[in-house]
Amino acid sequence: MLWKEKSAKAFEALSKISDDTMIKVLRNGDTTMLSQKELVAGDIVLLSTGDKIPADGRLLLSSGLAVDESALTGESVPAKKDADYIITDEKTPLAERANMLYSGNYITSGYGKMLITAVGDQTEIGKIAKELTGTDRTSTPLQEKLARLGKTITILGIIAAAVVFISELISFAITDGLHLEEVLNAFVTSIVLIVAAVPEGLPTIVAVSLSINIIKLSKQNALVKK
Repeated sequence: MLWKEKSAKAFEALSKISDDTMIKVLRNGDTTMLSQKELVAGDIVLLSTGDKIPADGRLLLSSGLAVDESALTGESVPAKKDADYIITDEKTPLAERANMLYSGNYITSGYGKMLITAVGDQTEIGKIAKELTGTDRTSTPLQEKLARLGKTITILGIIAAAVVFISELISFAITDGLHLEEVLNAFVTSIVLIVAAVPEGLPTIVAVSLSINIIKLSKQNALVKK
């Protein structure tokens, strides 16, 4: 569908914007500007207020440095960073590692120099994203409700068909007696009743309804991937 193609192109464009972000790097003793995807472990990055941290790294130099780490730790207050801080315990929580910077966070004040230790999927935020991607996909609330509705309709249809079948058998037995042809007719009537109870148009109605709402969301600049 057209909206799927537009969403895919929009997500691809957003991804390219992230990859093409230019970072100030010290490499081979010279200051240069590199895109985020060109960074490697061992590069030295220069960061200042407003910059997005492109990778995980150890602070080499800092001055009044504070970082918004809410995306990683959930802390709403910017974390103070200090290059001279020493960590002796390897199990120190991320929120308490004052001499480390992590990808995806933002510098709220000060400036610093960082030695990159991990990029891409090896960063802390990359590991979280990988774990989330690897989890089993569960059905949406709408899918669960539709499944329950389908089961309810099926059960009610079977009950109604059974009641009709038994009623017809009793009626035939009282009037003319039970004959094979009449029993078969009653059975066919019951099957038809079950088939008629199944809402064949429900998937189409749901699909149309969702499409209409996706169009409304797109007018508000919202992107729907799935």
